[in-house]
Amino acid sequence: MNKSPLEDLIPTPAFLEPLISVIYYPSNSISKYLDRPSVNALLLGLAHVHKMYYYYGFWGADITNLMMMNLCRITAVSINYKDGSIPKDLQEKQLKTRERAYAIDQVPSFYDYLGYLYYCGGTIAGPFYEYKDFIDFMNREGHYSNIPSTIIATLERLSIAILFIAVVGFVSDYFPFYFVTTDEFAAMSYGSIASGLSYNGIDINKRPLFDRVQNIRVWDIEFSYKVHEFFNAWNISVHMWLKHYVFLRMVKRGERISLKPIITTFAVSAVWHGFYPGYFLFFISSGLNDYLFKSAAKIYVLFEWMPSFLQKFLLFSWSYFQCAYWGMCFVLLDLSNIHKMHSAVHYSLHFILIGSLLFIRFSGIIPYCKRLEENKIQKSS
Repeated sequence: MNKSPLEDLIPTPAFLEPLISVIYYPSNSISKYLDRPSVNALLLGLAHVHKMYYYYGFWGADITNLMMMNLCRITAVSINYKDGSIPKDLQEKQLKTRERAYAIDQVPSFYDYLGYLYYCGGTIAGPFYEYKDFIDFMNREGHYSNIPSTIIATLERLSIAILFIAVVGFVSDYFPFYFVTTDEFAAMSYGSIASGLSYNGIDINKRPLFDRVQNIRVWDIEFSYKVHEFFNAWNISVHMWLKHYVFLRMVKRGERISLKPIITTFAVSAVWHGFYPGYFLFFISSGLNDYLFKSAAKIYVLFEWMPSFLQKFLLFSWSYFQCAYWGMCFVLLDLSNIHKMHSAVHYSLHFILIGSLLFIRFSGIIPYCKRLEENKIQKSS
């Protein structure tokens, strides 16, 4: 990677050297604990505890927002630099393909490092994006060497944002989310494109793609009929950071995935968001729903008789109700408010989720469906 152009125009002042060492300290410290990624979140965790103690239930911007974004970026730079320090002849053996692609072979310059942490376009696009993408973007290298016009893509994304702001603003006047904690609810019988950083080359139809840095896919959030697609389309950049810099870093090449990386990733994600009970309930239920959906895919043979549109509708209904039901935990945060909402609908989806998991796990339906699938293949051959 090239040196920042600013280094030639504005040399780093000597009196800033002590400050630079302090700024780099988080990365240098974090790189020593790569085998225990939860340690990286200690400082953020303390900030979350402070926020809960003095401003319990507060929803709004504060210092933890900046710390959450910087945690993702600092850990990524640290880990990528450690990857780059591995001799070239050993990288093929020790690193995965993606890890080799994003490895950094030299310490970022002072200006590049601060630019990566505080670039406004990246902050708007989402909490996390790769340092190497940022440097290529700033130097107009790689696929950023010829960025097409971003006007149309920017206006499209802006129009969608304005539309959802208008819809949410209108609907929230009639259906505020705290309504689910009221007695009335309980009484019812139902309960970064403009800058070019997001440029990702062109598709097969030679149309420019602007999805390299993004944080949400609205269509998948609203209309996906698969649980994992729903979660993968929400908070995308943080999901990518957790996947590539926490989860996969604990899974060695050729090893089976054990419980340790899953639990560690969940712990880091919970600490990253905060310590409210609602976060833990949401993430635990999300993992269970994802596991259930993947397990239930193995009994698809029982529903082949059903029209495709009806299958998708039923799956969509299941995903939507589960995500809406558990997603309110993420919004309400406090156990008393969560209890008011869930008790109003008699904890119905708790029982449905647990019952479905027990049925899939112990009824023997999966081995039965495997035999049906094998018999079907034998008859067709």
